[in-house]
Amino acid sequence: MARPIWNGVRSFGLLNVPVSVMSGERKVDLHFRMLDARDRKPIRYERVNSETGEEVPWKSIVKAFEYEKGGYVVLESEDICARRCARPVALVSAGSSSALGNTCAPYCRSKQRWS
Repeated sequence: MARPIWNGVRSFGLLNVPVSVMSGERKVDLHFRMLDARDRKPIRYERVNSETGEEVPWKSIVKAFEYEKGGYVVLESEDICARRCARPVALVSAGSSSALGNTCAPYCRSKQRWS
């Protein structure tokens, strides 16, 4: 049960209204599923295609986001790296001569396929 972070009373002339301020949190989590790259069917952790029952090699596994039951958006490594490399810009004072370098992580710069 949520607890108020502040309690008080707001009065409007002869009318007193009790007020409670509650903290709010919105949790946004992404849950990815591994899919067989050949037919876009979900695989289990033992790398077996859930529809055909055959083992899926690591090179045929792609990462995807399930936006609805049975509906997937397949993500490429460039999509993940673009998101990881997007960082907030630091504030630099007017007299400072420091330049922001490439803040992208080393694994995003390589052309190797991730799994």
